[in-house]
Amino acid sequence: MDNRLITRGFSPSDSIQEYAEKKISKLDKTLPEGDHVKVDMRLQKERENFTAEVTVLIRGGTLRVQEKTADVYASIDKAIDAMESKLKKYKEKKQLRHKAGVIGIGEEYAKMTPPLVEKQEEKEKEFEVVRTKRFFLKPMGVEEAIMQMDMLDHDFFVFKNDATDEINLVYKRKNGRIGLIEFEG
Repeated sequence: MDNRLITRGFSPSDSIQEYAEKKISKLDKTLPEGDHVKVDMRLQKERENFTAEVTVLIRGGTLRVQEKTADVYASIDKAIDAMESKLKKYKEKKQLRHKAGVIGIGEEYAKMTPPLVEKQEEKEKEFEVVRTKRFFLKPMGVEEAIMQMDMLDHDFFVFKNDATDEINLVYKRKNGRIGLIEFEG
């Protein structure tokens, strides 16, 4: 397992670095065996709060969690606990997918997904691009894309469909089900 600690807004003491490394190594128990795994922990100080973001890159996907508290150690603890939980959930879904077979799991997954909680409307703001990301579109099936969307806690996921070799998008609908958009053009 490769890991690194990145900080922003403060310089971590040796004890914070050691603590973070110790907690990251705790993930070794729940990480998939045999895969080359990369773990990044980002610690950021904003005013009086510390944000700990843990990203795990494994074969077949990316998992990410983020926790914010007033104490750097508590943020690290919460983020590592959340990542352990997410890794266990990932393993269970991977086993379910293997048991169910690739065909039809999208329907099974849609039945398992709880309805989304309605969010409060925010005041209208001017739209501006505040962050740009680049991704390699890995060919994958619809079911794998749905699993990736869930593991990243996103409402949508863009991917290259391995069956059609075209760009597709899966998204969570308001009723909690999953939608698929196939682009034409």
